[in-house]
Amino acid sequence: MPPGLIFRHICIYRFAMNLLYGFGYKKRFRLIFPFIKGLSVNELCFGDLYIARYCRKNNIKWRGYDVNKKFVMRAKNRNFDAIFCNLSEQHTLPKSDTCIILGSLYHFNQNPEQIYELMFSSSKRIIISEPIKNISANNNFLGRIASVVSDTGNGAETFRYDEPRLIKSFEKPAKKYNFTIYKKFYFKKDIIIILDKCPSPK
Repeated sequence: MPPGLIFRHICIYRFAMNLLYGFGYKKRFRLIFPFIKGLSVNELCFGDLYIARYCRKNNIKWRGYDVNKKFVMRAKNRNFDAIFCNLSEQHTLPKSDTCIILGSLYHFNQNPEQIYELMFSSSKRIIISEPIKNISANNNFLGRIASVVSDTGNGAETFRYDEPRLIKSFEKPAKKYNFTIYKKFYFKKDIIIILDKCPSPK
């Protein structure tokens, strides 16, 4: 199925996201910039290019993955290393210092282990920003916007994590790959979690 209207043009997408974040959409990216660690980044479901531009400005190698062909072509036209793919069907990712996924884990709630396996096996730091308030279930204007924003081509989704369920979802892979939570904070409807790989015992 084709993506919903909001995913067909970056300007419409940004406007909708600003409504959902109380016109603090760009601020969420700025909050994350200081936690980008190392010289290489894998960004999953990247959508916009704020992280990519930050990486380019700071000589960090960025690679982005998205199922939206328009977003991928927009990135490629700006000479960013963007890959069109369905991450649910991806088996490996190139190694990176930091792996980022913003506002998109709920798309993989039927099989979260697969996306976590990709992230934890490929990177030393994981940055997650995920909505934990289910605005899309509200029967109001913002609820309808949130529902439309969730339609990446498979129909609108109302599932959202709450904080305990989100943390539980990555407990096993974090333990398997020896990751621990470095920092946790909140912004608007999101929780932002940074996990780091623990040093191997000598």
